[in-house]
Amino acid sequence: MIYTNGGTGNVYLNNEKFATYPLWVANYPRDMKTKNPEMPGIWKGTKWLFWQKSQTYKIDGMGNDFDMFNGTISALKAFIKSTKK
Repeated sequence: MIYTNGGTGNVYLNNEKFATYPLWVANYPRDMKTKNPEMPGIWKGTKWLFWQKSQTYKIDGMGNDFDMFNGTISALKAFIKSTKK
């Protein structure tokens, strides 16, 4: 898995081979209702796996990241299981 934002991804991860890895993209839209992140160049047109939508989200007064998984709970469980060795 690769974690990056658009700027870093566009500068340092511009080889097409990187796009074969699952992407956890950090992209902070102005409107939390935004449905999809801005993707780094080589990932444009592909599906993101995780999206860090905010780094300053508050839940019950506590600061947290706001991260989303692009799929069902069973797909998330399958992904986690596939990474265990």
